[in-house]
Amino acid sequence: MNIRCPECGQEFEVADHLAGKKGRCGACNAVFRIPEAAADSSEDYGLDIPFETVVQTRPVAPPPFRAARDIPDRPDEVETELSPGLKILQFIAYWLPGLFRPKVLVFGALCCIAAVVLFGMAMFFMRLGALLVAAPVGGFGLICYGQALAMVLTGEMGFLSSLLAELNSTRWLLFFFALFTPILLLILWLSHMRA
Repeated sequence: MNIRCPECGQEFEVADHLAGKKGRCGACNAVFRIPEAAADSSEDYGLDIPFETVVQTRPVAPPPFRAARDIPDRPDEVETELSPGLKILQFIAYWLPGLFRPKVLVFGALCCIAAVVLFGMAMFFMRLGALLVAAPVGGFGLICYGQALAMVLTGEMGFLSSLLAELNSTRWLLFFFALFTPILLLILWLSHMRA
């Protein structure tokens, strides 16, 4: 029988023996019950009735299958309570997805190492009094550090300009805070060292 998800509108094909059982929509994860009357018509099933595990009928990639054995009767019990450690990991994974992607993490670490080396060279040139050399070297270090931050914030590999185009307003604030905090700390440390 054919049904449609009442939440996202995705069309699905469900086996007849699953009528009256619960499951999740493979596209939007909404919990629904398959109506009994859905076997007669694909349009006559009532949009407010939940359904069982389904198979997508459109040519788009099919959503994942989900077992309906452990789905509770009340929808508010569907969400399981996470431990505090898992909540912290979930929060970090949402805001810094690059930390959980090995290629992005390795390349970001290499960019950070390059930034530290370039900042060290800039400080060396500053001590020599070659400010015209120190400024571009420090600028390249800042670009390397910004590249690493953008990859960690987006979780993707790419050039700095394309990664910055993908940031939303909150991630822009995180980017600028993470970019300029070490620079401000370095300036404070240098002013303390000269005093």
